[in-house]
Amino acid sequence: MTRHDGIACLDVLAAQLHARGWTACITLRAGRLTALSVQDPHDRAQWSDVIAAPGGATGDWWYWFSWAERIGPVHAPAAAAEVIIRALQRPMDGAVLAGCEAAHGERQKRMKPDHRIQEKPPSASPAKPSDARHCVACQPHGPVIDVSCSCCGNGPLITGQPPELGDQLAQPALDWLHARGWQLHPRPLCPDDHR
Repeated sequence: MTRHDGIACLDVLAAQLHARGWTACITLRAGRLTALSVQDPHDRAQWSDVIAAPGGATGDWWYWFSWAERIGPVHAPAAAAEVIIRALQRPMDGAVLAGCEAAHGERQKRMKPDHRIQEKPPSASPAKPSDARHCVACQPHGPVIDVSCSCCGNGPLITGQPPELGDQLAQPALDWLHARGWQLHPRPLCPDDHR
């Protein structure tokens, strides 16, 4: 696909959002990717830019939020429109906010979830997972396991695991995922996609 194909994909997505009563218009900015500006018709403070770009080694094209969270494949614009609407309408989920989130105002509600396993201090109880949210500029560094849903591509980043586990998830991380409705076998599926 070319840049022009990406614009065509955004145009199709805009039509899906318009059909649901949402405001969506393509914006062209010098030196930046073409984006679709999407806004909730009932709450003008809830908006986001969405782009169409390749993702992963396969070169498949996806819709992406401006904070680098994958929305869905461009061949499914109706499903992508639903994901965008749900994301922009969802309330804060009670996650502990840390790091840069206070500086991001309203966008903190839509930052990518990040699951961290805190290192346990000597003589403390076993590691307890904690939630945080971050934007792409302040995402965690170091060893990170990206748990991505095999359908929609969304999912948490798992950090702070014992180094000897490599890319295997520690039991507290597995428990955290299961408690939130994730199915991990035979392939990862988020709660929205394995109902």
